[in-house]
Amino acid sequence: MNLRDAVLAILGGLSLTLSMAPFNLWPLALVAAAILFHLLNNKKPLDAFYRALLFSFSLFISGASWVFVSIHEFGYMPIPLACLLTFIFCLSLALINAASWFTFSFFCNIHTSHSSSRSQSILMFAATGVFTEWLRTWLFSGFPWLFAGYSQTEWVLGSWAPLIGVYGISFIIYASGAGVYVLGRSLQPNSKTDRSLTIKAVLSATLLCWLLAPLIDTIEWSQKTGAARSVSLIQANISQHEKWQPEQLASSLQLYADMSRGEWESNELVIWPEAAIANDYTSSKSFINRMGEMASTSNSALLTGVPYRFYDTKDKRWRVHNSVAGTGHAEGLYHKRQLVPFGEFIPFENIVGRLMKVFNLPMTSMQPGPTHQAAIKIHDWQARPLICYEIVYPALTAKTAQLSDVLITVSNDAWFGASFGPVQHLQMAQMRARENGRYVLRSTGSGISAVINTKGVITARTAQFERETLRGSFYLYQGLTPWGHSGYWLIPTLNIGIIIALYSYGYSRKM
Repeated sequence: MNLRDAVLAILGGLSLTLSMAPFNLWPLALVAAAILFHLLNNKKPLDAFYRALLFSFSLFISGASWVFVSIHEFGYMPIPLACLLTFIFCLSLALINAASWFTFSFFCNIHTSHSSSRSQSILMFAATGVFTEWLRTWLFSGFPWLFAGYSQTEWVLGSWAPLIGVYGISFIIYASGAGVYVLGRSLQPNSKTDRSLTIKAVLSATLLCWLLAPLIDTIEWSQKTGAARSVSLIQANISQHEKWQPEQLASSLQLYADMSRGEWESNELVIWPEAAIANDYTSSKSFINRMGEMASTSNSALLTGVPYRFYDTKDKRWRVHNSVAGTGHAEGLYHKRQLVPFGEFIPFENIVGRLMKVFNLPMTSMQPGPTHQAAIKIHDWQARPLICYEIVYPALTAKTAQLSDVLITVSNDAWFGASFGPVQHLQMAQMRARENGRYVLRSTGSGISAVINTKGVITARTAQFERETLRGSFYLYQGLTPWGHSGYWLIPTLNIGIIIALYSYGYSRKM
């Protein structure tokens, strides 16, 4: 790989980061896709691997830099070790991407002699891009961050979210970027770029996706039920360093109680963030019941994050769930299912856990909740909450929307510090609202708390690191979008089908 390609790869990865929150320079997503197509198309597999690795590492080291903040400031790891772990984390993600693009180069090589190779390369490029994103959603518990489709959350292609979700939007971005590159090459004098009917059809179909987006945006995929409802989101902004200190518990609980005192009468729902009660659920039951009585008196409900300690009879030891409890005119308990690696559990605990003990590093090990859990009943409607990281999983949120009239997510984004993390997290919540045709009520401890409508528009929000009570209104919705009904599994399946079909066709033509 020469210096020019190395610089392009770095700029390409950086461009994709800049296309998303907090920068939102969405055209740069097309630039990034065009650069990546240029770097990988018709390259030897090993050359393509190195180019993709550098592109992906540039993406993650620029877009997921908040990992260092979490590890150093709140994991209490020294700067050199935090830098090393951040480097390893970003490199591991880049290797996953590069391995997928490595296979794309094989596809290009078996098509170099075919007149239709360019159009098929565009389709394979887009399908591979989506495959890398889908793979990162579940591999090693998943890191579904920095998808190309998020660049369109508040822009033109975002209208496609209820139909094809963020994966489908990423497909259009990758195809469009490759198409722009191919079109630009074809306009050059003496160009030998493919100008067949097939390539024209692919480019026209890609353009049509952009042109149809405003029309699709006028369709209401889910149905509003009833009048506007009122909600109050309590953002206490308690320091993460003080939050779990036992001597701070009483003052923290009093603060939440004081901030909520004037909210019961004017709002039918009050939401406290993830682990607002920094004490075990059973030990805090009397306090929770007291808040429930105050809420019930004013015909209101409270949802709060709280750890739930229980005895695991299988492992013969005490375990902890990260949970949300309902009280007042809310009834039910939800346990978080998708835990954060190293933050809430130790992957490969038998090996990694021993290593962390050697270095005297802080460890935590929570237990995921059951796969199938009932929704929490709130007045005459229901919602199954999503805790922090869970909102970034497209399929998990779609399944949750099937049981919810509104999407409720509680988070503790203080772990991100003053980084890109909270804004990126918020943008993904906006995409979940568009995909599922549901309002999103997002309550965080230190910001950004927000009310998001079904078009992904933020109707009310707080600032970061401010003690604030956010009052907003929302509507309940019923009915599922195509994405929420089956798209969350159908789109990735169809994408894999495209890859298999194109590979099969390529090998049949070569033989």
